[in-house]
Amino acid sequence: MAKKVVVLLVVLIFCLILLAACGQKGVENKKIGDINIEIIEPDSLVDNLQSWYKDAYKEKFSHSVSYIDGYKYVLICAGEMPTAGYEIDLIDAKKENGAIVFYAKLIVPEQDKITTDVITYPHILFRVKEKDEVSIRAELDMSGIVSNQSISDNYVGLRGIYIGLADSNSVEIDIDPSFEFPGNGSSVVFKLTDSVIAYFNKDNSEYKEFKNNELVEFDCLRTAEGLWEITKITKITDSLQEESINGEYVGQADANSVEINIEGIPETFRLSDHVKYDIELNEIETGTKVMVRFIQEAGVRTITNIETAIN
Repeated sequence: MAKKVVVLLVVLIFCLILLAACGQKGVENKKIGDINIEIIEPDSLVDNLQSWYKDAYKEKFSHSVSYIDGYKYVLICAGEMPTAGYEIDLIDAKKENGAIVFYAKLIVPEQDKITTDVITYPHILFRVKEKDEVSIRAELDMSGIVSNQSISDNYVGLRGIYIGLADSNSVEIDIDPSFEFPGNGSSVVFKLTDSVIAYFNKDNSEYKEFKNNELVEFDCLRTAEGLWEITKITKITDSLQEESINGEYVGQADANSVEINIEGIPETFRLSDHVKYDIELNEIETGTKVMVRFIQEAGVRTITNIETAIN
């Protein structure tokens, strides 16, 4: 009798192990830095997250966060790549100023390695057991593309959002994802030529007072040291009048735009990368009254700043 009980217990334990394994299908537990994460296979997502994933995974550098059932689901994407062989590797994770920041790197195929000639969208999907109010950011290093692919040394007419001075000789700009540029869709630090530095020196007669979150157009070249250097920069708002409007925040229409109720009518506005981060960081809720500043070009309204309206 005792022998039968032991056998039954062994069978029961084995079944429980199988059930646990089935429950974790499509999930891989890892520790990145000090943060425990679970890497997710997209096929294992529930329906509402499947829709979120399909809308976002092809975007050029973006990180999206969706909260459900006590988890933060994070998707880091590199955008369209010309062949197979590209991967995103999570390098580190840190808690900074109440937020969790994930550091990732795009791994590119070796130049002499044979890869399938097919368009791919490298990305990584994972979740973190955290409260909804915990903000999550990601930084993606795409420098491997610069060293591994033949790229132009000169770019003319690039556009982006001016973030601010990185130091006395360089600036940080969020490159518009629609422009072909190494690492576009993310912030890039550019050195300034001597003639351009004058625009940022308050004591110089050529000072132009560039403001944070301002849309800019610029030319740049790559130096012999491999650094990007701006040779010309202008404010797009010099030729495009910035407008402002009050409304009620509805939510994101897709990964790159939001809906704002203007006098009861939902209208769509495009988001700059910097404003995307502001919305995520401040976690603007549906129904919140907001003041939006934007410019309009070719029928497209791009938000340059969004603030919670003061009643």
